[in-house]
Amino acid sequence: MTPMNFRDTQGILVVCDLTNKSSLYGLEDWINMIKDHAPENVAVCIAGNKSDLEDYIDVTEEELKAVADKSGYNYILTSAYQNKGIEEAFTSIVKDCKKRNLYLEPQVPSKGSPAKPPSLQQGRKLNVRSSVIRPEQQVSKREKCKC
Repeated sequence: MTPMNFRDTQGILVVCDLTNKSSLYGLEDWINMIKDHAPENVAVCIAGNKSDLEDYIDVTEEELKAVADKSGYNYILTSAYQNKGIEEAFTSIVKDCKKRNLYLEPQVPSKGSPAKPPSLQQGRKLNVRSSVIRPEQQVSKREKCKC
């Protein structure tokens, strides 16, 4: 990822694999990259994923919380497999964008004034759509992995 990829970014979801301790160390590298290259007011949420694999957890919630507290970001435990915490993670980013005034309704230009293109200062409308996985759509872990 290059610094240019962070330009005009309004929200970032950083994911840590709770079953892999090296993912926690990589998380710190991502946070440093965000602090160095992303806009100062970017909304960030750290997701600790694979919380459903309780017998294989290698990164504790306390460790994840410590990284989040140190960086000043929110964190949430998620399970993509069980569809838990996913919507909350994205909602957290949207709410944070609203708090930071990154989420503003588009301005309607008055008569005679030229329309302005959307920019970070004007804000962009963020559309977050919820998706629910029905039981018949779920796939077993064996079917998912093709390795």
